[in-house]
Amino acid sequence: MLLLINYYLLRFRRFQHVASIFILLGILPVCGYGQNPEKEIRGDADELQIIDISQKQLALYNQHLATDSVKRVKIFRDSLYYPYRDVWDGYLGSMKTFDAVAEYYGIRMIEKLNSKNRLFYSDKKAGELLSAFNKVKEGMIELTGYSPRGKWYLLYGAAQVNLGGVGDGVMFVDLSFPGNTDLPSVINWFPHELNHQIFDHTNKDTATNVLELCINEGLAVYVNKLYWNRFGGKEDYSLAQSLSYTEKEMEAVGENWDYILDYFKNNYLSTDQKVKDSFGSRSVKLKPKLPGAIGYIIGYRIVESYVEINGSGSWKDIYITGFEEVLDRSGFLMQ
Repeated sequence: MLLLINYYLLRFRRFQHVASIFILLGILPVCGYGQNPEKEIRGDADELQIIDISQKQLALYNQHLATDSVKRVKIFRDSLYYPYRDVWDGYLGSMKTFDAVAEYYGIRMIEKLNSKNRLFYSDKKAGELLSAFNKVKEGMIELTGYSPRGKWYLLYGAAQVNLGGVGDGVMFVDLSFPGNTDLPSVINWFPHELNHQIFDHTNKDTATNVLELCINEGLAVYVNKLYWNRFGGKEDYSLAQSLSYTEKEMEAVGENWDYILDYFKNNYLSTDQKVKDSFGSRSVKLKPKLPGAIGYIIGYRIVESYVEINGSGSWKDIYITGFEEVLDRSGFLMQ
């Protein structure tokens, strides 16, 4: 079962006008899952939506602990998989992997989930996640001049990533992830992911090469750091934090920058998936001491160089400028 889960999770890499945001936050005693877990509130198709299925999941898991496993699979598919397959297929890869996750990370670990759930849905904390998300969303609109579009799902998944995107404007927060222990641990990457939901609808360049990946991620890193420095009251929020690199990894980047730059110059127009993974995947490292997802800091440096040449507010140009033009106007290849 775990081999099946891990096989499909290897496929996943971590990673617009808003009228309103919706979330269902209800509390039940002991387990803390929603009072009406079957109810769902959604906005219109062009709004940024939060769809909370975590409480529906827990209600069903707790209700069907003793249910025959064959019947249980059908119930979970009908109630959880089919209505939300856009996020499950993107995160887990298939219905069979969803079945395995629901059994292993749901039924067999129900007490851990019930305990974890109280960290976010206790009486005192109910509504905090929505409030924090809404605050970040409003700050991002003010900072960038654009509104994110898409969906956010709150769910209990395979505990492999904290949050991320699965394409087509669909993002999720996996509350099962061990590092998601409190509100700050969840919201640190909200500006980064919201920036993707802005960029994906503002930038019309259709290239799908290494350069696109680096600029997309690099701008998200740049804006994430800018947001926390200006709006989040974290003037000391560092580039390493925004990249999710350790300080030793940052040092290794500096020591190997010429090598990294040459590798980028030789591959930035490549559309080969393995080459793109060498820039975008956190599990692929160019050298043992370097961090994965090296394209994130390359993209950040491109944006930084662009701003140095074109002015402090010029990073906003990147939302509507072609990738090769951004690279050219950044002077990055001349370094």
